[in-house]
This record gives sequence, C-alpha cells and structure tokens, in this order.
Amino acid sequence: MQDSTAKVPELPLSIFRELCDLASEYHQLAPWNYLSDSDMLAIEDPGTQKLRLVSVLGNRGEVFGLLVHRGERGLRWAFTLAFDQDSEDFQDPSFTFARDGLVVEFVPRKRLEKHDLGQFKQIGFKPLRDSENRQVWPLFHSIRPGIYPAPLTTEEAKMLLADLRKTLNFIRLGEKDPRILRKEHAVVAFYPSDPKFTGPLLAKDIEWRELTLGPEIWPESLKLSRKEIKELKALPMDENFSLELDCLYSPGMVAGDPLPYLPWLALAVDGRTGGILDILLTDSRTEPAETEAARCLLRTIRKVGLRPREVGVRTNAMAFGISAICEALGIMFFKVSALPMKEMAYGALKRQWNEVEEGLR
Repeated sequence: MQDSTAKVPELPLSIFRELCDLASEYHQLAPWNYLSDSDMLAIEDPGTQKLRLVSVLGNRGEVFGLLVHRGERGLRWAFTLAFDQDSEDFQDPSFTFARDGLVVEFVPRKRLEKHDLGQFKQIGFKPLRDSENRQVWPLFHSIRPGIYPAPLTTEEAKMLLADLRKTLNFIRLGEKDPRILRKEHAVVAFYPSDPKFTGPLLAKDIEWRELTLGPEIWPESLKLSRKEIKELKALPMDENFSLELDCLYSPGMVAGDPLPYLPWLALAVDGRTGGILDILLTDSRTEPAETEAARCLLRTIRKVGLRPREVGVRTNAMAFGISAICEALGIMFFKVSALPMKEMAYGALKRQWNEVEEGLR
C-alpha cells in the first residue's frame, strides 16, 4: 500500500545502474546457499565510525537478498535475530516490524512500481533468473521501524553501494576459503576500517570480534504532577481489580506523510474478564511504546474511577515506563511472561481489522 501522493526520490541513473550491476553480481554468487543471517559482516563507516551489520537473506528459502542493519535499533534487531532469540525482544509481537536498514531484495515483476520499471528501462536492465529459472529484479528500499518501505535517497544509495562492494569482496574471499566463514557464537567478521584499504581482501585482513552491544536506553518513566497524584490517589483501590497492559504495533497501517505507518496500539485489559477497558492509538514515529502504555494506564484509571491492585506488563522496559505512576499511586506492577487476556483481546481486534481491510478491497 504505497502512498501514491508521496514524491519518489530520483536516484541519478549512474548510481542506479551501479546498484543494479553490483546486485546482479551478488545474485549470481548466491551467497544464501552457504551463509545465514547469523554470518554477518560488520562495517565501520569511515566517516562517522558508526557500525553497520550486513546480513545475507535467503538461507531459509523465503526472501532472497541483502539487508544492511543501521542505527541503534537496527543493530539490536540484527543481534537479537542472530544470537538472542530467547530474549523478550524476540518474543515481542512488534519485533518483526522494528527493523532499520537498507535492503536489496530480488522480486518478481508484480512487486515493482511503475517508477521502478521506468528506471530499469532507462538503463536497459535485463531481468535475472532465480534457481527455478523465473525472472527477478533487484528492488532497493529503505526500512524504518513501523514505516512502509521507502525508495532510497541518494545518500542511502551511496551507502548501500559502498557496503555492497565490501560484501562482495567478503563473499568472494569466502568462496576461495569457506573455512573463514564459520566462527563462534556472536563472533562476526569486521571489514578493514582503514578508508585507504582497496584490496584485494585476504583472510588476514578480516578481524573476528565478539559482537556486544551496550545497555539499551529506556525512555523516562512518565511522571505525575502533585495535583494529579492527589486526584488519582483519592480514587478507591479495588483489591479484585488487576490490569494487563501492553503497547505494540497495530494490526494494520494508516495513512501518513510521506508514507503509511503502523501506529502504536496501547491496550488495557481486565485481568479477570478479558474486557477491553481502554484502547489508545498513537503515532509510533514520535513516541516510544513505553510512554504510550503509561498514558493508556492513566486513561484507564480515570475512566473506571478505580485504582487497580496490580498491573502486569510484558517487558522490563514497559515496567520501568509505568513505574513512577504505579509507585505514586500505590499500585503493584511487574513483568510477566504472558498476558493471556490481552492476547485474546488483541487477537479479536486483529481479526476485526483484517475483516475491515478485506471488505475495502
């Protein structure tokens, strides 16, 4: 569902042609036959010294291509998927939509927009053939958490070109000596960071390091004013009233400027009956989920006119997000492994959303 009113950035044809040439070479090498998404190449940007991680897509036979993970959220997403699937982040229903990166994906013609076809025609590009002899084209796009994939900007295209060149050098080296490709858990190959390095790439040039990320920075817990504390503490506490609270991406996208996006869906559900006490849809591009969960909690307390005895949430970050409110109002709060009533409520909302979308098609 692309926003037809959004202006598509125009890539210089010279850059687009080079992207297609490198993508074609990458497709011919078919690194997904021997590399998985845990065999990542680490690239340190020579200008900013920031780290990016490159994953090969296709080892599971589903989506074929390459993904360059960027930024704090992109790196955490890549690390979690490759090395930490037991974490609460991986169990998060919103995890799938939390990627941040640049993508090369090999797709059938029906996946291409009119603009894409026009650019391919301008450079005289001939479609590639997959393992089943079907025609495929390289599709380049930028992905941000919860936002519909966007065409590359010129700066993103230049970054992807640089990372593709380095990835191809690494893959060619791996073809010559497959032994260098398999290392210990959470150990990844670092490409030479010297900006003057031009190759050829040799095994001795690759530095293998254990990949570690710093502690995640959580948003501040939402705090109440003295007036709000006095007002809400005056409400009675129901010892039989428990809440299941969560905030995750909504089941469907909404129109946005310039691209559609998935809003946050904050849910407060009665822990005994499963009844939905409050729903809060907000802009996921501007506020963290933990803040919206805290706002949903406040709205619920005001709406029902009672303080719950306890509130269960799904993550430590969300528990921290509501901590100031709960401590000020004498409410117990804790992270739990499952929110069964919330899951049922969210499932019902998701089915309704899908039915509405089907009816609009």
